[in-house]
Amino acid sequence: MSIAWENTVETQQFSTDPVINNKIKKAVTGLLPCIQKIFLEFPTDKDKELVADFLLDCVRQENIAVGTKRGLSGSARSFIYLLSIIKKII
Repeated sequence: MSIAWENTVETQQFSTDPVINNKIKKAVTGLLPCIQKIFLEFPTDKDKELVADFLLDCVRQENIAVGTKRGLSGSARSFIYLLSIIKKII
């Protein structure tokens, strides 16, 4: 798994499925690295895709620009973290 947290998500590999991987990359661009890293904890690609879809929908509905998604970081981090914990328990 290739990961570069500094300034880009281009080298991150979240999924072996290229379509899902690109969707996740789009969803996490602009989010803090600690939030991006949580995506690696989801057990299945379907789980990762569902959370990515949720984040993309939030950004679309709130009309948040990609470069300003950090404002979403607090609630997004909590949401993603809680989902990752729930998936481990279930």
